[in-house]
Amino acid sequence: MQEETSPGRAGRSARSLSARKMPHQSRGRETIETILKAAAIQIEKGGLDGLTTRRIAQEAGVSVGALYEYFPNKESIILALAQRWMSQIYEVTEAVHPRHGATHDLLTYLNKSIDCIVPLYRDQPGLSAINTMLTSAPDLRAAAEEHRRRFVELVVDSISMLLPNAAVADIAVLARTLQIIGHGMISEAYVRDAPHPEKFMESLKVCLFALAARLMLAPGCP
Repeated sequence: MQEETSPGRAGRSARSLSARKMPHQSRGRETIETILKAAAIQIEKGGLDGLTTRRIAQEAGVSVGALYEYFPNKESIILALAQRWMSQIYEVTEAVHPRHGATHDLLTYLNKSIDCIVPLYRDQPGLSAINTMLTSAPDLRAAAEEHRRRFVELVVDSISMLLPNAAVADIAVLARTLQIIGHGMISEAYVRDAPHPEKFMESLKVCLFALAARLMLAPGCP
């Protein structure tokens, strides 16, 4: 079977990057999960340049034909892998939303949010290459933008619940700051393997806590 072309080739439609089907049976879902894990391992081993559906299939222990039942090409696998990772970030962040009763003040919320996101960066094979793809392919850029929008909206909603009298613009800036510097510093610490990653997390929290304190001390906030 002919190998798919590169992610940036002109004329690739959005449809061609979608999974062929989403199985309802547990066996099919397990196969997809196995394929995604295999793709991440292959990306970690050899980067994106050497990634092929054949190598992914071999790593997953499935036939190339079985892989093509779910994904039309390697780019669709990368998109699914990136979307799964971004969904996990959203899910763990949603889990510490104050409506669940896990947090009652802004500093605790920010601390828990960072702590629950870090493992998803630290433990995801091939994340550096996946992040590179998120800025290079139109479909992946669109998925990343949608993730950022939903993430910021979730954080804004959380902060608004904790500080209902805070200025809307200030809340939005803090939420966007969490997304921007959080992604950058966590990536530096755990994706790019900077020395002393815990120091980066301390610095990240200091930055966010300082902004949070400014918001909490604003007129009208309790």
